[in-house]
Amino acid sequence: MGIFGSLRDLNRQAKEINKGYDPAAQMRQGLAAMQQVRQQLAGQQATAHLATSGVPATATIVAVRETGAYVNGMPSVELQLMVTPAGRPPFPAGWTGLVPLTGLGQLRPGGSVAVRFDAFQPTSLTVLWGQPA
Repeated sequence: MGIFGSLRDLNRQAKEINKGYDPAAQMRQGLAAMQQVRQQLAGQQATAHLATSGVPATATIVAVRETGAYVNGMPSVELQLMVTPAGRPPFPAGWTGLVPLTGLGQLRPGGSVAVRFDAFQPTSLTVLWGQPA
């Protein structure tokens, strides 16, 4: 087969590929992916804001559950916490997120972690790994 036969085959394959191409579906998938990224960034910004301006407290781990997900070697876990802020009554809260490898030793019922929570929505909190509880 010569060069022209190869070109005909390539042209036929290109036409076959283009039959299933839907630009509108590609656009919808792209927009959905962008919306998901926006939501993730908003969550990261909220966590960063809590870490710097939230009310500091100590939390006791009541229960730990692995989600089965790992990101860059860090496990994702769900924690049930009893948060004890200074000058306020303790309250229960849940937290789901990634745990750095240095924080794995704290993941046991009865362990303590440092947290910061939103003064107006106390169940919105972030765990401060690496800080003394």
